[in-house]
Amino acid sequence: MAAWAAGQQWSAAIHRARKVLQQTHTTPEVTLALFVLAVVSMGGFMFNHTLGIDDEFSLFPEGSGGTSGIPWFSQGRFLIGIIQLAIPQQVTPFFPYLLLALSYVASYILLLSLHGLKHSWKTNLAYIIFILFPTNWLSQEFVINVPGFAVGLFLSILAAWITDNKIKASPRIGFSAGSIASIFCLALAIGGFQSLITVYLAIGPGVVLLRRLSSGASIEAEVHHPRYLTRMLGVWFGQAVAAVVLHTVIYKLYLSLSGAQVHQIDRYFRSPYFMLRTQPVDYIRGNFEQLFQTYLTPGVFYGHSLWAFTVLLLGIPVICLLGLRRQSQNLRSTFVDHQSTGKKLRTTLALTLLLLAIPLSLNIVSMPYRIPMRALMALPYVAWLASCIWLHVQPSPARKQIIIAGAVLSAVLAVQLCICSSSYYAARAYNNRSDQLVAATIASALAQSGASNSGPVRWFASQGALQRYSPYKVAWYSTAGSSFFNWDNGNSERMIRWLKAMGIGGLKAIPESELDNYSIEFNRMQTWPLPGSISVKGDKLLVKFSEPVVGSVAPGSPAWRAGIESGTRILEVNGAKIASFEYIAQEVALAPPGSTSLLVQ
Repeated sequence: MAAWAAGQQWSAAIHRARKVLQQTHTTPEVTLALFVLAVVSMGGFMFNHTLGIDDEFSLFPEGSGGTSGIPWFSQGRFLIGIIQLAIPQQVTPFFPYLLLALSYVASYILLLSLHGLKHSWKTNLAYIIFILFPTNWLSQEFVINVPGFAVGLFLSILAAWITDNKIKASPRIGFSAGSIASIFCLALAIGGFQSLITVYLAIGPGVVLLRRLSSGASIEAEVHHPRYLTRMLGVWFGQAVAAVVLHTVIYKLYLSLSGAQVHQIDRYFRSPYFMLRTQPVDYIRGNFEQLFQTYLTPGVFYGHSLWAFTVLLLGIPVICLLGLRRQSQNLRSTFVDHQSTGKKLRTTLALTLLLLAIPLSLNIVSMPYRIPMRALMALPYVAWLASCIWLHVQPSPARKQIIIAGAVLSAVLAVQLCICSSSYYAARAYNNRSDQLVAATIASALAQSGASNSGPVRWFASQGALQRYSPYKVAWYSTAGSSFFNWDNGNSERMIRWLKAMGIGGLKAIPESELDNYSIEFNRMQTWPLPGSISVKGDKLLVKFSEPVVGSVAPGSPAWRAGIESGTRILEVNGAKIASFEYIAQEVALAPPGSTSLLVQ
């Protein structure tokens, strides 16, 4: 009986999949074209492999804990941990990005079905925008994360597709087989990347918005009714809350059973309450500033101008006005509850503002600029939707002109995104070659010291972080513009693993409790790349990349409240000269609250 029921469900799933393919006019030729475009968009990763930040912990996980060296389960990202347990893999470029290309194709077909669209030159142009948007690239640069991102992206859009079909059948808040399936898929997606929930949330108002404005989407008269919108969004957001609860229960259950400690996930959400109590104006202003910069001056974040993205978004209110006036004339005879064009316009603009706010929602519940740019995963969908609204505008006197303008803007944006990706790939390769040069220099110093040392070098310590100018522009929080020798303001564990990847093994980090013993030696040394920046004495290797200088200061942090700015050089802590940033953290942690004194320059 159970086998028969499972067979029936499998047959129903196959039938629904075929129906989606028919509705979207998906053919093998179209599928192959979408797959090739996805592979080409990730060519810099697949065919020019370079190690990125965190890859070193996956290559050499010893002593770092967790699956593949990274504690996925204690980060709440159990989907990546499950994938690693089921299909163990090292940092290799082919399989993860091949899986992501397949995910892009499957997810995009579902996305078209969700919005009532079909494959055409319009949707193919928008597809290029969807896969090339920089926040996707920022998620792809961590190779070990890519399988989780690929599966999670598909599950989040599948959850949205299931939710939309449930609402079409019965737009009421409540549990059913469909809602349970949607909640489960979304909880798994959150277990891949927590920020994928914003993709699901953005699709809700996005679907309604496109149906209200598009001639290519299926339009029902009730999508204009406020009660329908309230019920629809209530179901959508209610299931998102249920998925977050389910993910939290699984996460807490794992922590309880394993005895593991929370890793990273909590640090992003510690500050908003403090800011709301002490700097509410700064908190509100910071969120509005980030909202405006994200959509009006996106080049600030991505290193390259994306003015076409801004124009596509700013044109939506005009399209709303033109489309709703036309719909008002067509639907006046069928609506019992008549609405004025102005009221429809306000409702549509409210949906648009909600759509624009959702990608930044994690920053709102954290603090401004706190969440990395790769967490704004709903932005590719917003850009895609803006392009589709222009290209599928409702019949109006200016419809032809709007479609032509939308095609030009979408093509310009696609070119701008290609330029962004090319610059990121170039920066990644440039920094990787430069890091190889640093490793070769250290290897040369070790070789030269071999004759005078009686035994091998076993211990390593560094001061500061490598200061390097990159000729290529990159996005905020991107590892493409960074080095293994400057990430985390200089992390000896990362450096040791990178050196091991370059063939320099056998090194261990000098314990933090002993670093102050080397402060005098570090003070005597020159900074990189001057002669004397590398010191090999006995079994100790010391490298001085820079004086201890503050990199970035988070708003609301103790350093921020103390007036410390980026670039500040810290000379002493509580009257003692420092050897590294680890020493600063140790002294501050051991000192009584409010008693720490810093000598800065």
